[in-house]
Amino acid sequence: MQPQVWKETMTQWETPSGETYFLSAGENPGEGYRDCGPSRGWYCRLSAPGYLDCTDTDGPFKTEAEAEEHLIEMYGDSAIEELEHE
Repeated sequence: MQPQVWKETMTQWETPSGETYFLSAGENPGEGYRDCGPSRGWYCRLSAPGYLDCTDTDGPFKTEAEAEEHLIEMYGDSAIEELEHE
């Protein structure tokens, strides 16, 4: 899995069951989801290039470094190794 860290304005959505997730600003998941508003900042996740697999998007963080630190805290050595190769 490869780390992805980016800066963007995203909208947080709440599902009918109470879970939350982010979509790029302007995207709408459909009826039954509550718009929790836009958030600008740094976001991160791990992704498997060439596949649809990725971890949940986390953020927003104030800095790129905070987002990278979060990946290391959440996913350990695999995230560290990939960040060092970028």
